[in-house]
Amino acid sequence: MTGVQLYPGIKYLPLEDESGEFGLMIFHDKNNNVIQTQTIESREMFRDTYARWVPQAQVYLSWEADEALGLN
Repeated sequence: MTGVQLYPGIKYLPLEDESGEFGLMIFHDKNNNVIQTQTIESREMFRDTYARWVPQAQVYLSWEADEALGLN
């Protein structure tokens, strides 16, 4: 199994079982602690879930930028 880092804070792990292909989207904080997981069963579900989480991932990026600049 090979996962893919889609965006900072968002990983995707493609999986397969006897019922077919699916995936697991994993949302984590800047310390790599899992916040939430979502089973993905279709391309549409992938797009909707990703779009819903990117704004939260962007907050994650702003925290990283603040850290790098010593603003926190």
